[in-house]
Amino acid sequence: MSVAITRPVAGVLIEELRRFSRFGPAGMNFGIFDMTSVAAAATREHLEQARALEVALIVWPLPSSRCDARLLQHVYGNLVSNAIKFTCGRPGARVDICSHFQNGQSVYDVIDNGIGFDVRNANKVFGGFWHLNIESHFEGVGLGLALVQWIIHRHDGCVWADSEPGRGAAFHFTLGGGR
Repeated sequence: MSVAITRPVAGVLIEELRRFSRFGPAGMNFGIFDMTSVAAAATREHLEQARALEVALIVWPLPSSRCDARLLQHVYGNLVSNAIKFTCGRPGARVDICSHFQNGQSVYDVIDNGIGFDVRNANKVFGGFWHLNIESHFEGVGLGLALVQWIIHRHDGCVWADSEPGRGAAFHFTLGGGR
């Protein structure tokens, strides 16, 4: 059985693969960064889309962390983009970028009140080319969260999701400070 990839999907796939390759063997630039600024910089890229889709984006004060800010901007950019995509059209659509402490460690969160998904699929969403069984009008090729997981693992951190259908999703990550 062969599968034909249409031109728009192929273009998106190629762009995602290019983006993924840029984070390859090149050295990482670790430093102590203000995570509020990192998240705000990533969020700025999505403000126009959020306004057009009537999604409120709120960046709360976040603790600083040792990380590669360029890579963490990509993490936030992907999580925020997904949150907007799966939240738009809902009354009071909202995405919060916040943090909390758990077991003495900072946990960074991107929380939305969107369509959500069955938490039994939470680990699958980080696999490449995997999609939730939801309405087909959502774009994407399924590499964004795989790249997020790869970046967080490069920071010796963990990433996970909590969700419930119809009640939104929360993506969380920790950073171990890198290698």
